Amino acid sequence: MSYGGWIAALTTQVDSRVNCLTMVEPIVDISHVMWESLAARTMRRQLRAKGVREESLSRLFRLVCPFEGRANCAGENILMLAGSYDQIAPPHHVKRLAEHWGAHYREYAQAHCGYRLQYRGWEDMKALLLPRFLA
Repeated sequence: MSYGGWIAALTTQVDSRVNCLTMVEPIVDISHVMWESLAARTMRRQLRAKGVREESLSRLFRLVCPFEGRANCAGENILMLAGSYDQIAPPHHVKRLAEHWGAHYREYAQAHCGYRLQYRGWEDMKALLLPRFLA
């Protein structure tokens, strides 16, 4: 979920033991979170006060961006869940990664990390991934 989803996305790129994955509103674009999201405005202000600019970090962010790699597990074994009103992990970012990896994608009308998505996502996971995981 959220930053954990980002770590899960990176983990599945380097660890072949991951064979089934559900990511709930994963942060897949760290640059967006740092430089555009309201969640990081204090950190952004402090970085700018120290002379750190977006351009100076863009090369580094590519190293930790899931878009730059491929998942080790099959796309049909991955479920990505997004919130339509999420401004931290915008749904178009999550959908883009799902398409890049050939993963299942579901979107629900909520902001970042709400109960509707968690409940409905659990149902999606049981229907889409659990049979594959148990096979």
